[in-house]
Amino acid sequence: MGYYGGGFINTDPIQAIPSIVSVVAGQGEPVTLAEAKRYLRIENNDRDDAQVQSFINTSITRAEKYLNSDILAKNRELVFNRLESDPFSLLFAPLNLERDADGALTNFTISVTDGDTDTVLEEGDGWDLLGGGNDPLIRFDYQAYDVKIEYVTSGLPFDEYKAGLLAMIYQTYYNDGSEQGKWQKFFSPLRRVKYMGIR
Repeated sequence: MGYYGGGFINTDPIQAIPSIVSVVAGQGEPVTLAEAKRYLRIENNDRDDAQVQSFINTSITRAEKYLNSDILAKNRELVFNRLESDPFSLLFAPLNLERDADGALTNFTISVTDGDTDTVLEEGDGWDLLGGGNDPLIRFDYQAYDVKIEYVTSGLPFDEYKAGLLAMIYQTYYNDGSEQGKWQKFFSPLRRVKYMGIR
């Protein structure tokens, strides 16, 4: 047994496949190019702008994987070959859960695939959210196969993560191992622990 992407599952041959469908538009940037260049002490030089921007993007992705949370809000999709009936949390949080006037979720969908047909399962129709809030657990009432979960994360406050991102960018740009301890020390208390279910 193993844990991957939010579920307590058999990892061979069963897999969970996470993907980013899109980044939610209009959020701004956790670290701007100007902020990164200032931190890196790059002055009056735009020769490395493309490289620095790529390091910013890479550092955000690395940080999100380390934190198990999305700094930038995203539309995500997670596909499982099989899920056990134990509660589990999703690969990235916090979730942006919205409900309509009748209380039905509008931006969180669970579906199962049978051949070429996707069947959407309503909340309470074989699965439930446990705990509420923006990082709930999901529990199936049965062992489910070919499950796709589509959800939206809400992102995190940029200012609270900027210092760690800048240290990570610095480490990448200058290949300075001493900076790794800085960003890990900063991010470790903020790291989200994923729930694997109880056996």
